[in-house]
Amino acid sequence: MRPLSKHAVGMVAVGEDAIVVSAVVAGASVTWETTRLAGAFAPAGAPPETAALAAALAPARGPRVLVIPADAMLRRDIELGGRDIADLLAAVRENLDAFLPSPPDDRLLWDLAPMGTRAWLGAAREADLAPTLTRLADLGLAPSRVVPSGLAWSIALRAAEFGGPEPASSVLEETPTGWALHGFEGVEWTSSRAGTGAATERALAEAERRTSLRRRWISLDDSGAQAAEQVALGGAMLGAWPLRSPEAPRFSLLPHADQRRLEVSPFFRWAAVAVIASGGLVALSSAAKDRAASELAALEAGAREAKAGADAVERMRKSTDSLIAGHDRLWRLESRYIPRWTTLAALSAAVPKDAWAERLEITDTSFVIDLVGKGPAEVVRGLENAGFEGVKQASPEIATEIPGETRFRIEGRITAKAVSGAGPAKEGGA
Repeated sequence: MRPLSKHAVGMVAVGEDAIVVSAVVAGASVTWETTRLAGAFAPAGAPPETAALAAALAPARGPRVLVIPADAMLRRDIELGGRDIADLLAAVRENLDAFLPSPPDDRLLWDLAPMGTRAWLGAAREADLAPTLTRLADLGLAPSRVVPSGLAWSIALRAAEFGGPEPASSVLEETPTGWALHGFEGVEWTSSRAGTGAATERALAEAERRTSLRRRWISLDDSGAQAAEQVALGGAMLGAWPLRSPEAPRFSLLPHADQRRLEVSPFFRWAAVAVIASGGLVALSSAAKDRAASELAALEAGAREAKAGADAVERMRKSTDSLIAGHDRLWRLESRYIPRWTTLAALSAAVPKDAWAERLEITDTSFVIDLVGKGPAEVVRGLENAGFEGVKQASPEIATEIPGETRFRIEGRITAKAVSGAGPAKEGGA
């Protein structure tokens, strides 16, 4: 390997097999080799020849990136609304259940991917991911990073061999667990829509409208093996991308401490031990420094505890304020609420006896009555005298088969004055 090159491994699981791409990135060029580990995830364990092949692939150091289908993850699009993504990250870390509700016993591995004015929150159940991670670790290929397939495609499709002269701006992938339609701008992953099972007609139509590339890695037939190689190469190139670069995607379902631990070579681990040992000898020569550091740590611990207590008090205050506000809303509602039966009794008493209601609508503040009688004038007058406001004829009069009798509609507003003295509804009338 040349001095300024970087070695990284990308991996995908398809059925019981694994596709592993070992890539070397040097400047703007990349060379890679693809290996199929048959039976890597077989229930009875990987065959001996597969284990031996995996052992030969495992690099002494460098990132190992496992790519999983985006459709197989728990996911949510979140509008940033002008917030910094670091603030959203802190909010999700503080209360993940508010963003991705899950059973109490489920531990979720998650991270955020920025997408312009939005963020993509992706997660996987640790229990679902653990068997794959364990088997790869047994083969000497423990992942240092786990990413969604959309992130891998965003960089894999930049290669002219895969995307053509003009890099694709979107891809429809069909995976062992479902489908996803991803959009890109340059090497940025900008959109993702996914579902389980076969791709929907709507997704296929959208992919055709956007002239998307279509990549299927449902199985490892000829086209499936090629697509699996492409997405695994994308994972390897993500691993080789210097994280110091401001454009580098940092998404990973594994905690960052685990990434650092798994990406450091044995040589550097021993070097770190030597540095720690040397630092210990120097520290022993300065007891005052040790005491100062201990006192500082105690103060910091006390500050953290005080902050936790203050946060708990603030949460209790917010909860109490919410309860008080809810009580106030209920009290105001109750103080204004007029039971329907009292309104009905007041209307019945106010409508003349020779008028009959065919239809009645009552809300908290208004009423509409369709009546049959000798005309609306007497009804309007009776309702106004009873204290109802805004009473008026709301439809033309329509003659009935009985001479001197018409159908008409009356509407008005309910007032406390009108219903305050209402008693039981009288017989006849309304």
